[in-house]
Amino acid sequence: MILKTAQDFFEKIFAEHGKIIALPRGRLPNRVWRSVGAFPVADVDISPRKTVFENISAPLAAAGTPWEIARERIEIELEFWFGKTNAAEISQTLTEETDSRRVALAAACAAKPEGAPLVGSAEILGSRVLFGELRERSARGNFSVVVERTSYLSAREADLLVFFPKENFGGEPDLSESIVCTPQEAEAAPEALCVAHGLHFAKFGETIRPDNTFSGKILGAGAGEFFAELSPGTQIRGKLCGNAPEYVPEGADIEIFLPPEIFHIDTFPPEENFFSLEKFCGGDAGEIFYDGHLFFRQFRTTDGHFVLSVAAQHRQMLEIPDGGTLYAWFFPEDAAGFICKPKAPSIELQANQ
Repeated sequence: MILKTAQDFFEKIFAEHGKIIALPRGRLPNRVWRSVGAFPVADVDISPRKTVFENISAPLAAAGTPWEIARERIEIELEFWFGKTNAAEISQTLTEETDSRRVALAAACAAKPEGAPLVGSAEILGSRVLFGELRERSARGNFSVVVERTSYLSAREADLLVFFPKENFGGEPDLSESIVCTPQEAEAAPEALCVAHGLHFAKFGETIRPDNTFSGKILGAGAGEFFAELSPGTQIRGKLCGNAPEYVPEGADIEIFLPPEIFHIDTFPPEENFFSLEKFCGGDAGEIFYDGHLFFRQFRTTDGHFVLSVAAQHRQMLEIPDGGTLYAWFFPEDAAGFICKPKAPSIELQANQ
């Protein structure tokens, strides 16, 4: 779902009661969230040397909440986050001796306005263990929960994901357009290139360079598939993603995203969908590194036109044999293609017509 204004975006987020909404890439400043009535968890100042009760009650006292109302809210949050049988004992325990994230959530839920979305970073809200409890608490209180800068695994546990195609001059998300989808939609049928990039960022972070996005021209398209040619003649078959028109003319521009982990390595040239690889010469470019899950390496293609990032489970798979060549190939269904919108004619061109 593409939302065309900031108002549409915030209305959508506020209406998703009982749901976890994840932002895999990018975050909004807390001042923006406050300006629309959401409550950042960062607004509660948790002191490890204070008791749990003191930390939960502090924002209520600062807001001048009457004691009768404050006491009820504190009891509700203590019982929910720590259990009814443990609430009394936990309330007098130093926060450093408990789970400080739960204390922060209890304080935020007690302090926030009724119905206001709860917003927090992945460090506080991104635990997959807490997602179930957050979802239950938000359903009881009729509010939504926004988790920013989530990991890939946390994003998959969320109910909805949000992506922003553009940024403003300050590097913040441009709210003039946003995309909201389910994790399943983002994985299997991304609506835009920024969705594919954003989910990949959540999986591997910013260490993977280049991002393996290539521009090409359509040779043929239909039935959800494309056949395209990159600038030097490399031909690629893949899956059409996004809001592609029913008819895609030959010669239409397309952006093709090839995640590093989709490649298979061979020492013999496959029939299609492949790049022949060579090492970088000099410097640190082309060094193999391990991200904790996969080995990655940047290669230059033997025609000299592209730099390609390739991932493998085993380091030796990324080693080019002496006197030989490596070929990186992929299945068509793993290549995501996004048809570029035709550019509107310039004002000068329209005037001349």
